[in-house]
Amino acid sequence: MKEQYKGNFVTEDELKYAFDEWYVKKQKAKGVILRHSYESMRYGGADLVTAEVYKDVYQIRAFEFKLKDWRKALDQAKENLRFAHQSFIVLPSNQVKNALETGSDFLNKYRIGIIGVDPDTKHWKIEKYPISQKDEDIHLSQEIFKLLLAEV
Repeated sequence: MKEQYKGNFVTEDELKYAFDEWYVKKQKAKGVILRHSYESMRYGGADLVTAEVYKDVYQIRAFEFKLKDWRKALDQAKENLRFAHQSFIVLPSNQVKNALETGSDFLNKYRIGIIGVDPDTKHWKIEKYPISQKDEDIHLSQEIFKLLLAEV
């Protein structure tokens, strides 16, 4: 993927690339992200799914990337909660304020987080933290998760 997004992201792939550079690669280097995939985990597909461990607790995080149509991302992020402990919407930083102001009821009801990515610096910031779901609320248990991540 090329870096062509000075000032604004033109495609969702550019937004994903920037997020990958500053979140995925750094968290993998710290040992937080154990596995990640940009492949679809549901029909219609989550844009990114990570398997992470923090303080010996394993979690699945799902991310939806949108340049402008963040309302569509709300429904997708809600669907991702069927299999993920946490679900985020990742937006260009200039879209975050509007999403937080007009989508706050939905975000709070479904405990969805928002991450803003600056197109110039590529830095990301969690603007709204999600509330983690319990294992029994998703279609995956800690034991199955550990089995899936076990080194062979």
